[in-house]
Amino acid sequence: NNLPRPPLQTDDIGATALFLTGQVFWNQDRMYEASFAFDTAAETYASGKRAGDALWQAVRAYQVLAARERRPFYEKRARDRMRALATRYPSHPHAYDAQLNEGDLLEGASQWPEAIALYRKITAGTPGYEESQFRIGRCFYAQARAAAAAGKPDDATPLYKQAEEQLRSAESELVASIEKTLDAQIRQQFNGFLFQVYHQYVQLLLETKRTGEVQALTAKVEDRFAQDPARIAAFWPFRIQALQADGKLDEAVSLFEEILRKQKDAPGVANAAGILARGLDQAGADELTRDPVSKLGDDYWTKAAHYYVLSIQPQLDDPSKLRVPELESVALRLYAYGLHFNHVPDLAGTFVDWSEKPAKPEMWDKAAEIYAKLLELAPKYEFEVSLARTLGFLQRWTDAERRYASLFDTQNLVTPPDNKFNAAVVKAKGQLVWAYLEWAVCEHRLALEDKQTDRFTRAQTLIERVLANTQIGEKLWWQAKYHELRAMMDRGEYDKADVKLRDVKRSTSATFDENKYGYQ
Repeated sequence: NNLPRPPLQTDDIGATALFLTGQVFWNQDRMYEASFAFDTAAETYASGKRAGDALWQAVRAYQVLAARERRPFYEKRARDRMRALATRYPSHPHAYDAQLNEGDLLEGASQWPEAIALYRKITAGTPGYEESQFRIGRCFYAQARAAAAAGKPDDATPLYKQAEEQLRSAESELVASIEKTLDAQIRQQFNGFLFQVYHQYVQLLLETKRTGEVQALTAKVEDRFAQDPARIAAFWPFRIQALQADGKLDEAVSLFEEILRKQKDAPGVANAAGILARGLDQAGADELTRDPVSKLGDDYWTKAAHYYVLSIQPQLDDPSKLRVPELESVALRLYAYGLHFNHVPDLAGTFVDWSEKPAKPEMWDKAAEIYAKLLELAPKYEFEVSLARTLGFLQRWTDAERRYASLFDTQNLVTPPDNKFNAAVVKAKGQLVWAYLEWAVCEHRLALEDKQTDRFTRAQTLIERVLANTQIGEKLWWQAKYHELRAMMDRGEYDKADVKLRDVKRSTSATFDENKYGYQ
C-alpha cells in the first residue's frame, strides 16, 4: 500500500465509468440508455483504454435497436459506429467484426458490390480474412440469382461464373488454413466456413443446371466431414434434387430408401423426404393428367403421401419445430389424395355430396391428425373447418359434429332473432356457410345411427337456415334442398317430402339442377 501509484488518466476513468454504466443498462435490457452510455464513452473519452470496447458495445446496442424498431436511424448509426471502430482502433479484437457486420448490413440491403468492396479490404493473415473470402462468393451468387430472377440471363451468367471462381478460391484458402493451424477451435471455425462454401456451391450447380456435378461434390463433402453426420445429411436433399432434375426419379427413391436404412433418424431425413415427396407428387399429377386411371400415377402419389408424412413427423413430435405453412400444405395434399383414392367424384367437394364408406381412410386419418396438431398450436377457424370436414369424410360423425358445434359456438354466423347469416362474417369467412350445412349433415347422420328424434329436428333446423340464406339455384341451395328432402324421408314424412319435391320442380326445372351439380 505504500508503493507509489501511477496517475490515472482522465480519459481512462471516464471511458471505464461510462462503459460500466452501459453494461448495467445492457443487463437491464435498457438499450436506449446503454447505447447512449457506450457512445458517450467512445466520443468523449476517445483515448481511454476502454473506449474501443465501448464503441464495439455501442455497435451491438444499435444493432439490437435496429432489429426491434426497424428505424433507419439505428441501422445507420450502427454502421457509422462500425466504421469508426475499424478506423480508430484497427488493432481492436472486434475491428474485423465491425467490417463483417457492416458487410452483413450491406448484403441485407442488397448492396452486394459495396459489400464485396468492403470484404476485399480485409487482408490475408488478419482475423476474418477466410470468412471474407466466402462472403465475397456469397455476394456474387446473390447478385447472380437476383439478375436471373429479374429475367436478365446475360447479366446473371458472368456473375455465376465470378461466384464459382470465388467459392473455389475460398475453398482453397480454407483448406490451406485448416491444414496450417493446430488450434482446434480455429479449425472448427474454418470447417464451418468451408461447409458454407460447399453449401453455396451446390446450390449454384443446381441453379445453373449442372446437376451432373452434384454427386461428385457430395462425395467430397462426405469425405471431408466423415465424422459429422449432420453435415453429410444436409447434402442429401441436393443429391435427390439433382437426380430428380435429371429425370431419375426412381433412382432418387432408391437412394433415399438406402439413406433411411442407414440413418433413419438423421437430421436431414425430413428435409430430403419433403423434396422427394414434392417430386413424386408432381410426377403423379402429370401421369394422372395423361391417364386418370394410371396405376403408375397412383403409385407415385402413394409414395408421395408416405414421404410427406415422413417430412413433417419431427414437427408433430416436437412443437418447437412447427412450421405452420408446411404442415398446412401437407395436410391439404393428404386430404386431396384421400379424395382421389376413395374415388370421390369431382363434383363432390365435401362429404355433403358423398356418403360412401371410405375404402382407404389412411390419408384422411393422417390429415385429421395434422389439422388437430395445427389447432393446438396455431388456432384458426380454417383449420377447425378442415378438421371437421375430414372427420366427416371418415364418417366419424360424433367427432365431426362436436367440432362443428364448437366452431359455431364462437363464430356468431347466425344473427337472432331472424336467424339471418351475419353479412360481415360471411364476407370475412365464407367457408362458414358451407360448414354450417356440413354440421347439419352430421346431425342427420347421427340421427340415423342413434334413432334420436331431436337430432332430426336439429338437422332440419340447420338446413332451413341455410336455405333461408341462399339463392335458389346456387350449389349450396341444391345441397341443402337435397338434404332437407332426405331428412324428411328418413323420418318417414313421405307426403311432406313429395310436396317439397314438386315445389322444387316448379321453382327450378323438371330435371332439377339439370345435373350441373350432380343432383338431377
